[in-house]
Amino acid sequence: MCELNGLWSACEGETEAVDEICDGEDNDCDGKVDEGVQNACKGCGDLGGHTRNGRCGTCDSGRWLCRDTETLICSGDRGQTAYNGCGGCEVLKGEPAAPCGTCGSGVWACEGVDGVVCEGDLGEQAYGPCGDCEVAGAVCGTCDSGVWTCEPPGPSVCVGDAGDTARNACGGCAELVGELGGPCGACQTGVWACDGTEALWCEGDRGALVLNGCGGCESLDALPGTGCGTRNLGRWVCEGIDAVFCEGELGEGAYDACGGCSGLLDRDIGCATKLGQGGCYVTQQN
Repeated sequence: MCELNGLWSACEGETEAVDEICDGEDNDCDGKVDEGVQNACKGCGDLGGHTRNGRCGTCDSGRWLCRDTETLICSGDRGQTAYNGCGGCEVLKGEPAAPCGTCGSGVWACEGVDGVVCEGDLGEQAYGPCGDCEVAGAVCGTCDSGVWTCEPPGPSVCVGDAGDTARNACGGCAELVGELGGPCGACQTGVWACDGTEALWCEGDRGALVLNGCGGCESLDALPGTGCGTRNLGRWVCEGIDAVFCEGELGEGAYDACGGCSGLLDRDIGCATKLGQGGCYVTQQN
């Protein structure tokens, strides 16, 4: 503060810079708050000793993620489904009870919780008459298009393998529900396209947007529910999904004794009726 003698007084309340701590203040006077001392979730707590994105849960199947600035949550923990077939966490070289060994003559059995051993392997005794593991008559080749044949001493031969010609139009082996590039969907507005190698999907299908008022694809003579027939006393009704018929049509019974529409006469406003091309209508008299 400037005193009467023109000199500055001693500095009162001065705050000196100190090491930064996590308290929401700029302790080291560098214009930044809590820099370098916050936890991984931008808070001040120790997060329980865990590391953000570190492994957690059963067999380390989850990861620690921030719930808020002070706590973590174990996300993605698979629980019991994380265990292998023997009840442990390590990856097994075979699934328990699955075939193993020569020609699959043995089966994998658990050895503890993190290991398996092949039991019952017959070795060379498992070979067939052609000295290999193939079974005569079993399918083989591309998409199982061939069959194994055996003429001792072998080896077995895959006969009838059709190669790539056995594949479907998408490059797989499954039977497709339609022809690639062919029409599909509502009123055939879509086109069959590959969905991977084993399936098709209907690309561009417009669904219910293209259906007529009766749920079909053909153009209708009229909109269902609108008037039809003599004096429009009938109503267009769906006949199946691609046609309509006029329900309630009275024919000649709709006219008066003079062949007109006098039944529509409105004397209060001076109107007279005339027979028009589409039925009876009311027109203002001059």
